[in-house]
Amino acid sequence: MLKYKKQTKLWTCKDGSWIRICDMTDSHLRNTIAFLERHTKMVEEMLVIAPNPFNGDIASDLFDQRQDDVLENGLDPSEVCAYYDNFIIEQERRKHGPCKIK
Repeated sequence: MLKYKKQTKLWTCKDGSWIRICDMTDSHLRNTIAFLERHTKMVEEMLVIAPNPFNGDIASDLFDQRQDDVLENGLDPSEVCAYYDNFIIEQERRKHGPCKIK
């Protein structure tokens, strides 16, 4: 059985206050995950239609390659928010409960 570590990273709420991920209510946790997934889709759409801002050949080519990659594969929410994986781990921890080590 997998052991899910309690997630204690601090998240900044929209009112500016901070809360530990492990102290969020279930609904707050679900809403935050949904927000990050919606936000990722918005960033993905903006990146796909964005004009190439670079003048140099190498930078311009890298930007075009990134756009092509996003078109083909989409963005992962963890690429947009470093804490996304922590939210998912906390959600899984709550689903399965604490694991007892033998």
